[in-house]
Amino acid sequence: VTIVNAGTCSITATQAGNTIYAAATPVMRTFMVNQRPQTITFAPPANVVLGSAGLILEATASSGLQVAFASTTASVCTVIGITATFLATGTCSITATQAGNMNYLAATPVMRSLTVGTAPANPAAPAISAAPLPAGMAIKPYSATLAASGGARSFCSRAGAACAQFVSQRLRR
Repeated sequence: VTIVNAGTCSITATQAGNTIYAAATPVMRTFMVNQRPQTITFAPPANVVLGSAGLILEATASSGLQVAFASTTASVCTVIGITATFLATGTCSITATQAGNMNYLAATPVMRSLTVGTAPANPAAPAISAAPLPAGMAIKPYSATLAASGGARSFCSRAGAACAQFVSQRLRR
């Protein structure tokens, strides 16, 4: 006997008899085949920054059946299909479910939360360095080599009287 589905299974035993023995009375036995339990595996998603692209959610059911997702914090995040979209900063909670079918019981839902934050307001300023200029250069045209990181393009002197432009790794007044 091979069990193919959950439900009621009936097996009838028969014996046709032969020239010595008469046919036996058929005997039927009925039993229940229960649905199998299943579990969901849903790893905690990484925290995100508000405005980032939608997050593709990944979870599996031990039955191999498809897992569904839903947000329980609709003011912070929504879920359509397998994609979470972030609407506001805060805690985004997503529940993974699998309703089961004729062979599998519904899985226990699994909830995961992540933080939706903001990008830093003041990212680190680029580092700029230059060799000291000779005395008296402030009133004459000059050129000095400037090293910059982070894509710096211009700067002003501390006194505010002279501004300079960063062009092709050279300081030009």
